[in-house]
Amino acid sequence: MIFILLLLFNDFRRPLIIILCLPMSMIRMDALFLSLLAFVVVVSIKVVGIVLVSALLVTPPLTALKLSKSFSSLLLFSALAGALSTLAGIFLSYYINIPSGAAIVLFSTLLFFAVSLIKRRE
Repeated sequence: MIFILLLLFNDFRRPLIIILCLPMSMIRMDALFLSLLAFVVVVSIKVVGIVLVSALLVTPPLTALKLSKSFSSLLLFSALAGALSTLAGIFLSYYINIPSGAAIVLFSTLLFFAVSLIKRRE
């Protein structure tokens, strides 16, 4: 629950935490959260490359935006879309013998377009 509050209050941290009488330790947790996020992005760029990291930071949340009606469902669908894209891309790269980064980006993009087409028809 605190994680969701940190994401919701990310733009209005200090004033909103004070107004809602939440513990001031949430400000330190927010700094820790943003530091860990920056660390993960920097390390993953060095490990897998900028294209894959950019695609996995952008495409699953966009896919989830098409499917979700609340913030908590957005988080859930985004994580599921990212995991599904990664696993399907790795399997695709193994069986077709193509680079795994390209396969993950390809599957993530195809998933986004498929969800967009399905939602457009509804």
